[in-house]
Amino acid sequence: MAECLFNELQTLEREGVLKEYILKKENADQIRGRININDSIKMLWSHGHFNKASISYYDFTPDNPFNQLIKFTLKFCIEELALINSTKHSLREALIEYYSMFDMVSLTAHIGYNLACRDIDPTG
Repeated sequence: MAECLFNELQTLEREGVLKEYILKKENADQIRGRININDSIKMLWSHGHFNKASISYYDFTPDNPFNQLIKFTLKFCIEELALINSTKHSLREALIEYYSMFDMVSLTAHIGYNLACRDIDPTG
């Protein structure tokens, strides 16, 4: 399985990591995107925070469920190769290098795996 993942990651490296537009909402002092007037009045301006506004914008990010799954799979393969003391050290090292491609991608527990019980550093 890890070798197959390695082969597909070579293609992914050439084509680039998938990025998507994700809607973000926040309270900020610098305006970008759209101002949410109702939220700004209710949550900020009525409390005297006239220098901030509630805004929403689309962020072009690699942090999406598809990349989270790839990062999780990489983490799992790296950990398993370390646990079974595999003779494929070069494969594990290559997977660790590919893991760094996903630095901007978060690992979240909603992927279906309890990361808290397997919190092992993928670098060894």
